[in-house]
Amino acid sequence: MNDFAWTQTTGFEIRAANENRKIAVDALQGNWTAIDYPESKISFVNVNNFIVSLEGIQHGIGGYSFMMEQDSISVNGSAPNWPPFNCTLTLIAANELKIDFYQYFTTQATSVVYRKE
Repeated sequence: MNDFAWTQTTGFEIRAANENRKIAVDALQGNWTAIDYPESKISFVNVNNFIVSLEGIQHGIGGYSFMMEQDSISVNGSAPNWPPFNCTLTLIAANELKIDFYQYFTTQATSVVYRKE
């Protein structure tokens, strides 16, 4: 399985298309490993019941964070940088998560698929 896929859309379009989607925090808790790159491990950490942080990946000057609303988070996250680094989460199955990484004004996104440990 090829975990890198390029799309011809802008980061804004990806973000806007998913702005109302959410994933339950419980579904993301735990450790995840990239299917094609076992050395790439991530986890989601509830920082303060307002923000969930993606640990294990840092593309900008800080890690990715997601806004939390009760027991779920927005699927769109961002990391501090200019232009901002963004990502969008898609829960493919209970144990598979696809993350699309992109910058706000770019026309390419990189997709990585992770499996829950």
